[in-house]
Amino acid sequence: LDAAFRETLRLFPSVPAIPRVATEDIAYGGHIIPKGARVAVYPYFNHRDANYWPNPDAFDPGRFLRKEDALHKYQYTPFGSGPHTCLGLIFAELVVKTLVVTLLRDRRPTVTPPWTPADSGIFPFPHPRTPRTLRFA
Repeated sequence: LDAAFRETLRLFPSVPAIPRVATEDIAYGGHIIPKGARVAVYPYFNHRDANYWPNPDAFDPGRFLRKEDALHKYQYTPFGSGPHTCLGLIFAELVVKTLVVTLLRDRRPTVTPPWTPADSGIFPFPHPRTPRTLRFA
């Protein structure tokens, strides 16, 4: 359940951007980012970068279970990272896991129409472009 939760947030992070202010001059990609500049991390794009995530658009919870797929501490940031990690992470994990176990204990979900990655929008937050119906039977 942990791996499925993390993989879902990798593909559909809960926030579109993590804004920050540069605390010092930084050389990056041949450019200088000056101290005080506003910068942002976009988890949606970082989490789909093929340089760090093999087959980045595939739903593969196993990538969080394999030791050979060990992550850099800033490679996976759906709730931020480091000292600025969102305090809601632990609460969100607890709520989602409780909900999933409760719903799936004796029911099976179906989604209509079927979902494809092209059906998803990301701004201002992750959402389906086409309405879906979720049923539990």
